[in-house]
Amino acid sequence: RNNGKVVVTVCDVRGRIAEGAPSAEGEARLLDDDRTRAARKLLARKYTWKFWLVDWPATIARLGKRPHTGIAITF
Repeated sequence: RNNGKVVVTVCDVRGRIAEGAPSAEGEARLLDDDRTRAARKLLARKYTWKFWLVDWPATIARLGKRPHTGIAITF
């Protein structure tokens, strides 16, 4: 939260990074609740059932303990 600089690297579904994988530097910022909801809506529209397949179990596990956090990255 003190520094928005980030490095994003290509990885597989398990988060493993291959040797020589490309990276990009960027600036991250936290989104407010309205923009987080809008981003989630766009992701749900783009990925349809795949989004809900991942999101639904996470919602059950979270049980409302933590709100969603949106992060926007500008490259």
